[in-house]
Amino acid sequence: PTLREDFFSIGKLIASFKNVNVLAFTTNGYKLKEIAERSRYSGFTNVNVSVDSLISSNFFSITGRNLLPNVLSGVYKSIAVGLCVKINVVLLRGFSIHDFDNFLDFVLYENISIRFIELVGTKNSINFFLNNFISSLFLCNYLENHGWVKCSFEKNAGPAVVYSHKCYLGTVGFISSYSSNFCLFCNRLRISAVGDFYLCLFGGKEKIYSIRKYLSFSEKPGVLKNVIQNIISYKDLSHFLLAGDFGAITQLSQLGG
Repeated sequence: PTLREDFFSIGKLIASFKNVNVLAFTTNGYKLKEIAERSRYSGFTNVNVSVDSLISSNFFSITGRNLLPNVLSGVYKSIAVGLCVKINVVLLRGFSIHDFDNFLDFVLYENISIRFIELVGTKNSINFFLNNFISSLFLCNYLENHGWVKCSFEKNAGPAVVYSHKCYLGTVGFISSYSSNFCLFCNRLRISAVGDFYLCLFGGKEKIYSIRKYLSFSEKPGVLKNVIQNIISYKDLSHFLLAGDFGAITQLSQLGG
């Protein structure tokens, strides 16, 4: 999103609505240090940064870039200017407990959130998914055996199960698409760049609704709200990943997390 020339203008516009309390953007963090301060003063309150490893060699292996220092500089700059920081980590086979300990050290003195996300397959990545999926349960057990406790509720956590520790400023969470019934706590709805409304990231084509024609400011007040409320009534109680149904999305980059 930060490649858009109107990125900061969009932030100011959305933040101008009185009912918007949290405005977040997701980034790989390569240029975050340069834009963190302007983002904060453009109305953004939160930033989600993808950092799949704190070990330089692993980071390079996953991303193809030697930019871990740049990303971490952006994280610290974001904290300094008052952005609420969340780090997203996709769990892949080969993820080591040493890297997990590195992330725990990160939240020892920084009031940020780390989210470990189970890998999800799509129609175009089934083989990669089968070869690289690991469950988050062993990391949950690791935390519980080292004094971490589940938080009863964390605002904006969505489907994440969040842990805290009395000695740590930050928190650790898990988004476990396969290992737990996270659908029960999901509060996510998505609109694509072309105006398609998705009830579930993993829903089939029959669960995608075009609301583009209702997005015009010329529509009567309340029309869009009524349309969305009606569509939400068709939302399934759960995805069907465990049945091998990956939904309509062929690449997660089509829509985002």
